[in-house]
Amino acid sequence: MELTKNELQFISVLWRSETPLTAPQILESSMERTWADRSLHVILNNLLSKGAIAEHGFVKEGRTISRTFVPVLTHKEYYTSLLAECESKELLAVVSAVIRDRTDIGEETAGALESIVKGWSGK
Repeated sequence: MELTKNELQFISVLWRSETPLTAPQILESSMERTWADRSLHVILNNLLSKGAIAEHGFVKEGRTISRTFVPVLTHKEYYTSLLAECESKELLAVVSAVIRDRTDIGEETAGALESIVKGWSGK
């Protein structure tokens, strides 16, 4: 499953939340979004039809009853599925670019990555 930039921004709010959220709560929590408020329901329905999110229940907010939503897959599962579809050469290019562009990777993380590579047996 591949998500658009707007869908990814939307689901990222759900990934960061520890509780199910309503559509207004998602709007309120997505300060860095590039999509307009009026696009909320289109993005929501796209994510529901792709199976990326699911309805969790209902909550009463004032006089309104709103649906709550949760992500179906974690951010780790999503990104792993994207990388799993890459050819070997593409995977090397993507992983290299991510590591090269990160400034927060310390010796501990670099050592862990090295151990993973050394321990890989070509399964």
